[in-house]
Amino acid sequence: MVSHVPGGLGVFETIMIASFPPEARPDLLTALVCYRLCYGVLPLAVSLLSLGVFEFRRRHAGLLSSTAGSGE
Repeated sequence: MVSHVPGGLGVFETIMIASFPPEARPDLLTALVCYRLCYGVLPLAVSLLSLGVFEFRRRHAGLLSSTAGSGE
């Protein structure tokens, strides 16, 4: 539920590697890893970073506004 990566992770890769000749498998595996990184890990990392920045700014802004009002 954390990421949008399908639950059948590995099934697609296995079928692709099995259907290609042995000479092409290292290049194919490299391409599949890059695919998973670009379409699975990178969006998850960007969204986690964005959420972290949003929460940090929200909490930090809440602390500033609560301390500014209590000084008067």
